[in-house]
Amino acid sequence: TLGLEEQVPAPIEQWVEAVDRSLREVLLQKFIVESVGLPLTFPAPRSSLLVARCAQDAQAVVLTRVDGGDPKAGLSGWMLSCAEEHEHGDRFVLPLLALSALRPALVPFLALPPKSVVLATEGPAHVFFDGQERQPLPGSFLAKRNERALHRS
Repeated sequence: TLGLEEQVPAPIEQWVEAVDRSLREVLLQKFIVESVGLPLTFPAPRSSLLVARCAQDAQAVVLTRVDGGDPKAGLSGWMLSCAEEHEHGDRFVLPLLALSALRPALVPFLALPPKSVVLATEGPAHVFFDGQERQPLPGSFLAKRNERALHRS
């Protein structure tokens, strides 16, 4: 055994002797960030994001990272809302670990730097940085992921 533990995405804090989920998530985050040529900016491990209630059941969502996440308060700077044009209303705090259980497809984008926005649909994902869309580099992980998503939708 490795003697290493990782936290399990569950309503109560639970740890298991494993590292496979953590390693997979970190590698996917690295691949996404490299795909769009931005610097890796991991959020603090026990940090949270703000979630608009409308995002809970939405097919298309917008994941936005702002400057000024407050690590001392446990906030990563990430916010999640639906992709519809309306007042998104109240937001609640959700640990990033819970996001990996509820919306695992969003976890690979969590190491994008502040000023990043991700439009995630059942089709290709679009990454924006500082207001400009970042096209995935040809042959990159995100380019191939988006290509597969086009064929599924």
